[in-house]
Amino acid sequence: MKLGIFFEPMSQNAPADTYDLLLEQAITAESLGFATAWIAGHEFPLAAALAEVTEYIRVGVLAKPVLEHPLKAAEDGAVLDLASNGRLLFGIDPSIAPEELDASGIPSDQCWPRFIEATDVIVKSWTHDSFAYLGEYNRIPLRTNAVADDGQPFIAQAAEPPFVVPWRRAGMPFDYVSLQPKPLQMPHPPVFVAAADLDSARWAAHMGYSLLLGAGSAQTPASACAMAYWEELAKSGRRRDEVTLAIALELEVFENNASAGQQPVSDAGLRLSGTPEQVLEGIKSIARDTGAFHVLCRISAQHNDPTAVARSLHLLASEVRPRLEM
Repeated sequence: MKLGIFFEPMSQNAPADTYDLLLEQAITAESLGFATAWIAGHEFPLAAALAEVTEYIRVGVLAKPVLEHPLKAAEDGAVLDLASNGRLLFGIDPSIAPEELDASGIPSDQCWPRFIEATDVIVKSWTHDSFAYLGEYNRIPLRTNAVADDGQPFIAQAAEPPFVVPWRRAGMPFDYVSLQPKPLQMPHPPVFVAAADLDSARWAAHMGYSLLLGAGSAQTPASACAMAYWEELAKSGRRRDEVTLAIALELEVFENNASAGQQPVSDAGLRLSGTPEQVLEGIKSIARDTGAFHVLCRISAQHNDPTAVARSLHLLASEVRPRLEM
């Protein structure tokens, strides 16, 4: 079992103050031995700053590829992986709020197929040289003359050495693109799907991606999503050690019983509050129910007291983590 942190940077405070505090907490988490630091949302510049002020902690970003061009997300991820010396964890969230869909002009019934197609573009752009993509929602390049012979949307360009990147091919047709640079991690950074329902959990398992629970707007209990994920993983012929199941929890740890009473563990809210012993038992219970191997402490810039966050991080590191990572 590993411990990490999950930042939700939206706040009423001035952005500069919020970001400074977030970076300070990331530095503290690394010094205390936390394994990962995640940022909710497509905050690649903020994640780059986090990578700059840390050295070892792995950096997770939770993007929404439906709301942007998939090659932009792929390039942002590749650059961050290089800048962090291969520490990127690439999270993708298929759940989009109705107001976000309205603002983007995307019908709700297109959200899931767009998500699948965007993820396909991202991963394949990381692992292939020049290619064209002729999907239902993405035509890359926009005016490509490439034709799919077998009906598949992805078309790899035939290798004709020497390789020349498309934007240097003066006078040549722009029928293929090549993502440059490529990520440092091979074949690509670990992909985590923020599952909110059974279908997305099963799809993540079928594709061999890791699972992130408790990070978005859950429509199904975390334990049910986890069960569906592990069942589909076994059906797909994959092993549990090939993936990671991470779960984000609201954790608040107090030094003694007089300061706190443990709150009921809610599968919807996923909150634990109490002494180190109470929080440890709560984490173990959730791990038994879900098979989670990685627990993320949710830190909301809007709702958390920085002093309480620092106290919880230190107690988690000194009193809880040693008994989880045995």
